[in-house]
Amino acid sequence: MKKSLGIIGCGSVVQFVYVHIIGGWQQIDKIYVYDIDPEQSQRVALTLGATVSGLENLISKSDVIIITAPPHTHYNLLLQCLHAGKTVICEKPFLFHISEAEKIVTEAEQNNVQLFVAHMRRVLPAINLAKQMYESRVLGNLLEIQIFEGMRFAYHTQSGYEVKNEYGGVLLDTGSHALDAAMYITGLDEKEITVQQAIVKRDKKEPSHNFEALFTMKTLSEEIPVKLKLSRKQALSNKINLMAEHGIVEVPLDLDNCIRLSQKSKKAFVAHAPYQVSSYQQAMAMQYNIIFDDTKNGIFRAERFIGLTGVLEKLLSA
Repeated sequence: MKKSLGIIGCGSVVQFVYVHIIGGWQQIDKIYVYDIDPEQSQRVALTLGATVSGLENLISKSDVIIITAPPHTHYNLLLQCLHAGKTVICEKPFLFHISEAEKIVTEAEQNNVQLFVAHMRRVLPAINLAKQMYESRVLGNLLEIQIFEGMRFAYHTQSGYEVKNEYGGVLLDTGSHALDAAMYITGLDEKEITVQQAIVKRDKKEPSHNFEALFTMKTLSEEIPVKLKLSRKQALSNKINLMAEHGIVEVPLDLDNCIRLSQKSKKAFVAHAPYQVSSYQQAMAMQYNIIFDDTKNGIFRAERFIGLTGVLEKLLSA
């Protein structure tokens, strides 16, 4: 049966990515769009053949709702949509207070509705190849995670969140992607996490453009040191290093489909994933194919992102 789609927030991610993939969603026959800036709503509506709507009307008439508004609006919008009994997909970052994340997940359960978080890198080939290798335990126990991601910020935003909004800094923007990728690879997204000994360095108060942190993620059975370095001003290596007992796995944070494995007294080698992704539009299309598949969408269910929310909260407050 065909469903109606509501899009809350019509900024750059919708205009540059979503509009190119939504046309392929065969299960959608009606689209409603809303943005606090009417010009943005009109632009997206014209491209998609959608109907510009007020927020309450959109929530009422939509079966599935995608929230792409700025992160500081997510909590209240999620509550409204979940109370209305809608399937909801929230763009990253989900939330940045763990108490709110837990409440929202509980609301979804109590209203018997599906809630997903769109962290697109979970479909990327190198990320999934690294996950398979990590789960094989051929490298032994994990000793440390190192995350480096940085480049000159050249993405054109409609709202200017990256310089205006206290939740628009590099940590929540690209950093949430990189942290989630590391937690997904290592299975930490399925465990209860606490953050200890967080030491943070920023270039300025939020929204910061350079962010570094040393901290420890603790579970019931392990303590994993993490080194994080993010930048919107300088190029970094854009990779995750998984430092393990018997070697190091280097995982690219882009569309590359290979990882590099270094082991003591052995020659390093490169392993290739069995599939490739040629663009971020393709990656997003793959992500939504999984979300719309009830047999596979577990990796995007909101409960998998509570731990990440707690990490982000701790680092933001440090």
